Amino acid sequence: MPKVQAYKRIEAVCRVDDSDFYILNKWGNEMKKGSGLGGCIISNNILENKGSIKWCFREEPVNELDNGWRFLSDVDTDEFLSDSRNLSICDYQKVIDLEPAVFAIYEMPIGTDLTIIKESGNTFFVTETGELILPVN
Repeated sequence: MPKVQAYKRIEAVCRVDDSDFYILNKWGNEMKKGSGLGGCIISNNILENKGSIKWCFREEPVNELDNGWRFLSDVDTDEFLSDSRNLSICDYQKVIDLEPAVFAIYEMPIGTDLTIIKESGNTFFVTETGELILPVN
């Protein structure tokens, strides 16, 4: 994946209450993590702690349980990804448990394509157009 420069900053709206993380969806309703966020496809390298989440993209869901999110790791290769046995279906909550920052991107639209950047203890996302998205930690 090519390096992308960040040009624009967008922040998620969220609050912390009694050590729980909440985010406002586009209708202004609060969603608590783990409240039926649906399933997604994730690289086994992430689930087996061989790599970290690096790429996140959202496709059209294949059924009513699929939320369309796909997560690939920093060590995945084209050869590895060409074998469907190297990908798993898991609950979006599991992905949040592995990388809490992904909670902030849940409601982004189909077609979203992001790269996770970790720098100086901060985590942020960069879109393919160079927009910088900072989840509120």
